[in-house]
Amino acid sequence: MRSYNKKDIKWISVNAITWSLSKQLFLAIQLWGVGRANTAQLPASLLFTVIALTGLLEGTVFGCLDVILDRVFKKIRFTGRVIINVCINLGVGLLLTTLLLPPMVGSVVINEVAALSTLLVTSNVLIIAIYMLLVTFLLQFSKVAAMWIQTHDIRQLFSSDEQVEEDRIFMFLDMKSSTSHAESLGPARYSMLIRDCFSDMSEAAGRNKAELYQYVGDEVVFTWKTSDENIERSIQLYFEFKEALNNRSMYYMKHYGIIPEFKAGIHQGKVIRACVSSIRKATAYHGDAINTASRIQDKCNALSCGLLISSGLRKALPEYYKTFRKGHFQLRGKHEVIELFTVKRTEPESIIPLQSIMAGNRTFRVWLNMF
Repeated sequence: MRSYNKKDIKWISVNAITWSLSKQLFLAIQLWGVGRANTAQLPASLLFTVIALTGLLEGTVFGCLDVILDRVFKKIRFTGRVIINVCINLGVGLLLTTLLLPPMVGSVVINEVAALSTLLVTSNVLIIAIYMLLVTFLLQFSKVAAMWIQTHDIRQLFSSDEQVEEDRIFMFLDMKSSTSHAESLGPARYSMLIRDCFSDMSEAAGRNKAELYQYVGDEVVFTWKTSDENIERSIQLYFEFKEALNNRSMYYMKHYGIIPEFKAGIHQGKVIRACVSSIRKATAYHGDAINTASRIQDKCNALSCGLLISSGLRKALPEYYKTFRKGHFQLRGKHEVIELFTVKRTEPESIIPLQSIMAGNRTFRVWLNMF
């Protein structure tokens, strides 16, 4: 099982805090909102402390289970996800509450503990189930909304400026031989291929803090604010995505009969970030930098390169990235000539690739590539 990344840890933390607060709210409604008597005769402070701690633990467990669910059932729909999460959370939650309450209120006599368990669990299973359904729905909805709403869109919503000048890096990433793939696979299977590729891409994008600007068919546009660190991240994203496709090569051959390859062009420069359209608000970038990045990607086929960058980016790359000059070119629709480079990666000595670790175990590698 893969280790948890930063995104997973953030989601687990959100679950822990949300469920702790939700359980405290539920207790407050039970004791005061509907006038339910405290049959356990426990101090309110002790009740809320215990519920807060159990909520943190339960929320952590729920978050971990949700991350595992994401990995096992990648294509499950929203409704199914909510139902599965509620069933799991209800069973695990009731079990943990029953097991955790006695040791956490050990100073209280056993009869009072039993009464508290009865108050919070046994007599309220239906109410708890409905409440957990609501909380789970809100959590899953916020998770899906976060996937649809980009950070720059939220920032633009609260910005007082209609347009802002920024220095940004743009990467245009496009599938090679996409037309022939679409013809041979047909619309449905080709769409599934694109979805699988983008799913493999998403983890590399998250690790390298890429902002998704837009999807255009089988093309993806990523952006970063310009910095040496983000220039390295943009290059790293390409190689990590390429490695992810190679690691799953047997899966793609089995399901589609091809191993997908992508080409990329990267450029950096000044653009204007603005909110456009009165029908459906969206953040757009306008400027020569984004057009140049697109034209650079167009040159990949002609130069037989998987990755091309403009000359201004190469100075920020670490020494284990080797750049090779391809020449000066006048890009389509542009008057100025631009110098282009391709990039090769050599692993830093401190980094040992998974393929090297598993090189002696062919059976394991074959099994791994099937999934």
